[in-house]
Amino acid sequence: MSRNFALILLILGLIAAFSCSLLDLRPETSGNRYALIAGLEYSGNLKLTYTVSDAEDMEAALTSLGYQASRITVEGGDVTKKVILDAVSDLQAQVSGDDLVLFFFAGHSDIKDGTFFIEAEGNTRITREELLHAFALFSCPVVIIMDSCFSGGCILEDPYSVDILYYRDSDKDFRDTLPGNAYSQAVEAFFRTPEESSGMHAHIWVFTAAGYHQKSFEPLPGSAGLDLYGNTVENGYFTHFLLMGLAQEGEFLRADANFDGVLTLSELYGFVLREFHVHRDQLVLLPLRRYLPHVSGSPRDVLLGYSHPL
Repeated sequence: MSRNFALILLILGLIAAFSCSLLDLRPETSGNRYALIAGLEYSGNLKLTYTVSDAEDMEAALTSLGYQASRITVEGGDVTKKVILDAVSDLQAQVSGDDLVLFFFAGHSDIKDGTFFIEAEGNTRITREELLHAFALFSCPVVIIMDSCFSGGCILEDPYSVDILYYRDSDKDFRDTLPGNAYSQAVEAFFRTPEESSGMHAHIWVFTAAGYHQKSFEPLPGSAGLDLYGNTVENGYFTHFLLMGLAQEGEFLRADANFDGVLTLSELYGFVLREFHVHRDQLVLLPLRRYLPHVSGSPRDVLLGYSHPL
């Protein structure tokens, strides 16, 4: 009896802790919402098909939610490390503590010698430490969303993230991604102290397409196909479901799980993760069996927007 009673107390405690984390929204963001968006096309062997569309579609979606959204572009030139970090610095000079900043990146990223980095254009790179340091200077909450390979490397290392054996030189060595990996990382995030979150930056949340050992995919050129709802997939798969969750359906955003008119990061993560599972057996979406989205965070959730922007 005592063992059962202890189990009941544990379950109730977990429920209470999880509920409190969702109720403690940070922030109400009485200020402005800003979005900085980078979708890199690259050239040669690095060329990607849908990343520019990812950026354009995210810009439109976030603008409709009331964000002041801008894409990082260079007319006739490369979006280099300097271009991206200069854009981040320029935005940092504009914001105040009441604002919210969302940074979206679609492109290549990788991990070499234990260091995660974004592959910018012009043969330049931005390491995890450089990226997080740039956003650590902001006085307001920051949400970083990344649709790129190994993007989980931008999240505080997850000791439970060992569910897949991956050899860089051969796809045949992929095993199916186990959902417990991404779930454990999300649940663990709610029980971390703020100082433990996102590499010691308590005001930064990171939401990624894949784990630190997983590739992220986009459709092959000319073979976009349809999702289960009849929509043509013309974005990276993660971005496709992200846009779906940010879309208005009736009175509410599709990812607004409790229909309260407020969209939080945990709701958006849950929506995208659910769509990955729903589409895992779609023939055209078979790459979804190889990766799952991940999220960092703290005991506090973050409010992304409203069904009807104020």
